[in-house]
Amino acid sequence: MSGSWYVAYRKGHDIAMKVADNQGAAIEVACALLKRGVDVTEIGPMVQTEAPIAATALRAMCGAARTGLPRNKAGAPAEDRPGSPRR
Repeated sequence: MSGSWYVAYRKGHDIAMKVADNQGAAIEVACALLKRGVDVTEIGPMVQTEAPIAATALRAMCGAARTGLPRNKAGAPAEDRPGSPRR
């Protein structure tokens, strides 16, 4: 979980990114953006050592963080991952 992570989100018709120091910081940034109503598409490591975390899983993680429940480290369903076939 070390190394920089990106937070990808929609800004108008474009995708913008913020860079965080680590996965935990990226989750915090994503949760703050989601709370403001920003459409966060995914977070992931700048150097591909782990799979990105898709929007569906982020929303669940942010919801768990607000309620004090343990965070789910499981990835999003395959249909939410970029490049995966849709059902």
